[in-house]
Amino acid sequence: MPVRNLGLLYASSQKNLGIAGMTIVVAARAFLERCGDHVPAPFHYRRQAEQHSKVNTPPLFAISVAGNVCRWLIARGGLEAAGQRSAKKAALLYRLIEQHGFYSSPIDPEFRSNVSVRFHLPDPELEAMFRADARRNGLNHLEGHPSVGGLRASLYNLVTLEAVETLAEFMTEFERVRG
Repeated sequence: MPVRNLGLLYASSQKNLGIAGMTIVVAARAFLERCGDHVPAPFHYRRQAEQHSKVNTPPLFAISVAGNVCRWLIARGGLEAAGQRSAKKAALLYRLIEQHGFYSSPIDPEFRSNVSVRFHLPDPELEAMFRADARRNGLNHLEGHPSVGGLRASLYNLVTLEAVETLAEFMTEFERVRG
């Protein structure tokens, strides 16, 4: 993404860069000069820059984790390689979801995420069985968001292809037995 003409980048790390809730802000010097004094301290980016991001106590553990994740990503080819790994993991699950009609995704293929794969089974009872069987097999946190239901596989950077393959094998077997 070309960023030269942007005044501010505000990135929420969620769980792909470290601990959920941490944010990273990159601001152009010209943007910093326009910051008025009425802005609260955490968002007064000129003041933050002048004080080396120490206007408030920095979240040191979150920063350390993000630094470790960045080093891990760089050692594995950087962001481009991470994007390719994410696409490969997601494609594996989307192929399986679309294969026989047992699983379905409510998201138009054009807008599907490579990090958060949403899917449904034919009925809520099967979804409850799927979650219970998955937990018994060491596959946790597959619940969909409370507002939309269904199931969701989170494929963050640190989730390995092998872990996604394990989920895909479980899904294949679940469909064979219960489909």
